Amino acid sequence: LHDPIWYDHMPYLPFPENWPVFTPKDKIGDWLEMYTKVMEINYWGSTRCIHAEFDEEKQEWRVTIDKNGEKLTLRPKQLILATGMSGIPNMPNIPGMDTFEGEQHHSSQHPGGEAYKGKKCIVLGGNNSAHD
Repeated sequence: LHDPIWYDHMPYLPFPENWPVFTPKDKIGDWLEMYTKVMEINYWGSTRCIHAEFDEEKQEWRVTIDKNGEKLTLRPKQLILATGMSGIPNMPNIPGMDTFEGEQHHSSQHPGGEAYKGKKCIVLGGNNSAHD
């Protein structure tokens, strides 16, 4: 969502020419759902990876997942971890933050910019969290 679309085209099916350069999340979500159907990709939503390890002898991964309450073991040859940088908010410990009377929060808890219109603020950090 932070990149222009020309970096994010999907194989075999690029975005239409009239597509917004910075695409809203719901539009991207709809596109990805359509893409999995059209490209016949085996996609499981609401599935959590519990454990993954590589079996050197068999040259395959052993991945344990929770799919809607059912534990399954998959044995793929490749495993792609697409979780962002870490998925864990990192709040720096800055001297004085415990006595600062203003508001402090990580971007993962940011309610949106409307409440802060016209106010002064400081953003610490880099990459998507700081952008958010």
